[in-house]
Amino acid sequence: MKKIKTLIICFIYTVLLGFVFIVYNNLENYISILKNKFEIGVFIEKTRNDPEVIEEKIRTIDNVKQTKLSKKEDILEIMTKFEKEIKILGRNPFPDTVIVKPQDFDIKKIEILCENLKKTTGVEEVKYDKKIIDIINGINIFLKFNENIFWITFFIIFLSLIYIVFKIIKYKLNLIYIIELFSGLSGIIVGIICLKILSSKLLLISNIFITGYQLILLIISGIFINIIININDPL
Repeated sequence: MKKIKTLIICFIYTVLLGFVFIVYNNLENYISILKNKFEIGVFIEKTRNDPEVIEEKIRTIDNVKQTKLSKKEDILEIMTKFEKEIKILGRNPFPDTVIVKPQDFDIKKIEILCENLKKTTGVEEVKYDKKIIDIINGINIFLKFNENIFWITFFIIFLSLIYIVFKIIKYKLNLIYIIELFSGLSGIIVGIICLKILSSKLLLISNIFITGYQLILLIISGIFINIIININDPL
């Protein structure tokens, strides 16, 4: 009966913590995707004939990681493939545009970057998708909370190890007893298998499973919980 209890506790623990890890990994990957898609569009005044010079100025601004200059002629050529009516106008309505990739995606730093871009001589307008930045920063808050869970788990493992060593010294537990304490390992293994099946069935962002170090942490912490459950009831 006790072995079943231990198995169930270790199983539930593995599934819950493992699920947190899976969500963390998928959200972290989703942030990377959003960061790759995020761009700040800097539209240059149509009267300016020196877009390369303006791009060079933009590169020197703090928090600018990468820039790409799109000439108005190239933009026109691309847009006419989708909007044939543009050709009828007989002129190019598009300005030279510098696409900016930021280094830091913090909301305040993005706002400061945009203000500095607007102040640049020759820049007419600056646009970006604020919703993407809000999503990135919202997910980052959750990820920081998740990282705290990781360190708390690590701290619990450390305290558990000290407690286990103390109990072994106090009660002089033999090797057979220690080996039998690992009966909950089956619950951990079953939990990991269930997590794998669950993650493949759920509509996750990237379908990313647990990383190697997370798997090791999951197994070790589960074993320690199993030992603590059993160590207060010597055979």
